[in-house]
Parts: sequence; structure tokens; C-alpha cells
Amino acid sequence: TSRVTPDFANLAELLQDGEFGQFKLPSKFAEEEKEDDYAPRQAIDWLERRAIANVPETICTFDASEYLVMRAKEDSSKPPEVRGGPRDALIVHATEHNSSVLFQEAFLVTYRTFISSHDLINKLITRYVYMSMSGDRASQSAARLTFSVLVRVVDELTNYELSEVLVHTVTSFVYRLIHEGNLIFARLLRKRLLDRIVTPKPPSATVSKLIPPRKPFNLFDFRSADIACQMTYIDSHLFHLIEPAELLWWAQEQDEVKSPNLVTFTEHFNNVSFWVRTLVITPSNSKEREKYMLKFIKIMKVGIDLTLK
Repeated sequence: TSRVTPDFANLAELLQDGEFGQFKLPSKFAEEEKEDDYAPRQAIDWLERRAIANVPETICTFDASEYLVMRAKEDSSKPPEVRGGPRDALIVHATEHNSSVLFQEAFLVTYRTFISSHDLINKLITRYVYMSMSGDRASQSAARLTFSVLVRVVDELTNYELSEVLVHTVTSFVYRLIHEGNLIFARLLRKRLLDRIVTPKPPSATVSKLIPPRKPFNLFDFRSADIACQMTYIDSHLFHLIEPAELLWWAQEQDEVKSPNLVTFTEHFNNVSFWVRTLVITPSNSKEREKYMLKFIKIMKVGIDLTLK
């Protein structure tokens, strides 16, 4: 007999249906802060005590699971999956000791879809300052875990996000850590920020005067393996320059300013494709076109072998 589809009266009944798994609905609710995306960001001077005034309740809670929609796993020893919740609750859950590593990594990759890096840094600093001012063991542990996530966020900032306002915010917090005598945390955060700001200069190479060849080279003067190696190296170099945030921004906005490395990689791919197409269709002789085509097929086969290694 065919299964009769139940008539769900509300969302709670739908989430408890066996086909979807057992969901745990939130017992508390928090209103989202309304932010103007077009308003200029303002740096917070974290050396001032007034910086921690009017702290939102959610960002300073010990257990954010009360605000989250969660689904239990079949293996009870594993933590439940987070399916949704308020922004601040998701931030807090990423800093909790019982949060899964998978959730933390997913949060660090995707948080830019619902909050900017600067706003996230301010919220993490707010949570850290609030927790560190309490002397109990649980608060100190929450402060350390929050600082760990903050370091990861700063370490993965892109050049586009490194505005003067953001740098001032992080720097003022570093000064606050120094003022409180927490030199280890201050040194670590300062180093991560400087690593993102200071871009190492490529080594300068002295190029002697180039002597032009007696005759111009063509594609067949080089071994297919050598060409494939060079093309693979260039592709690999350009690919590893792409930041995960660039892929996220491109999927949302396709903004070339926010995704410069992705744009460079794409342009290089298009240029190589145009170069191959030009060399193949330019000769008027069909045998010559076939010769170029076979050469590129051979280069492709070597390139595939290099990629799989």
C-alpha cells in the first residue's frame, strides 16, 4: 500500500516526521539586529571600557543550543547537526567546546553570507571581553575558545577585507590585551594580522640582456611533456592563490574587485583556450591543423597524468 502523506498542521510536526529525522526546535528566540549594509563601518576602540556596554544577551550566553534548530544523529555519541538559528547563536555555537569540528569549519567558510568579517570580529571580541572579565572557570574557558575562533577569522581575511577600520579595530584589541598583561594572546593575534597585511615581495632576479633566437620558435620545437609541466605549474600557482571567500563572493555577486585571484585564474584559462584555438584553426592546410590538434591532445594527456600525481 502507498504511504498516505500526513497533513502537517505546523512546522513542528513536519520537522518531527520520520523521513526528515528527529529535529530539536529552539526553546528561546532572539531578534536579529538590523544593519545598514551601505553605512560606513566604524572602528571600535577596545581600550575604552564603554566598548563592552549594552552587550546582546545571545552573544554572551554559555549554551547557544537553546536558540538553534538541531537534528539528532543516529549515532548518539556524535553531536547533533545544526540546521539553523539566529546569527549570534551560530557565532556562539562555533566557539563552544561541544561544537563539532565540521560545524566550525563550515562556519568559517560560509559566515560571510550573513555577516561581514568586521562585524564578526567585533562580536567575537565582545564575547571574549565579557567572558574574560569573569573569574570563574567556565567563563575563562569560553574566552579562550572565542579567542581561538577570532585568530582563525583574522588569519583568513582577504586583501579586500583589510580596511583601515578593521585593522584599527584589531590593533586596539591587541593593545587592550597588552594592557591586561595577556602578552601571549596579544603577540599571536598581532602576528596573524601582520601576516595578512604584509605581503612578501617576490625575489628580485637579475635578467641579462636577451639575445633573440636565429629563427622563431614554434610549438613543435618543444617536448609535449615540458609544455604540459609549465602549463600545470602556472595553473597550480594561480589556483592556490584563490581564497575560499572569493568563491563565495563570486557565487553571490560576481564582483571582480572582491575576487581578484579568481578573475586572474579565469582570464588565464580563457587566454590559453584562445591561444590553442588560434593555433589549430589558423593553418590553411588540413594536415597542418591536424598536426597541431594531435600535439595539444598529447599535451593534455601528459597534463592529466601530472594532475593525478
